[in-house]
Amino acid sequence: DNLNSPAQLLMSRRLRSILPATPKQLEPQVVCQRKVHERREVCQQRQQTYFNRAARPLPQLCPGAPVRFRQQDGPGNQLWSKVVLTRPEATT
Repeated sequence: DNLNSPAQLLMSRRLRSILPATPKQLEPQVVCQRKVHERREVCQQRQQTYFNRAARPLPQLCPGAPVRFRQQDGPGNQLWSKVVLTRPEATT
């Protein structure tokens, strides 16, 4: 989909660049904000579909399962620890 850049939407015309363009292409054109919004939503929905198509729910953790977690002792200093799960915490 050919979406206009935010600068093109603000100025209602193509912006001058080093690429050759006719003066007609640089003239202001009225942009329908509703159509731009709808096209952007369609593109975002399509992108979300492709991003989430391989997503699966995570398995439930049971007590006694080995898990690893990352502790940060400062910027750039990360320590991974292996522990045994005693009870699962409620997550939302």
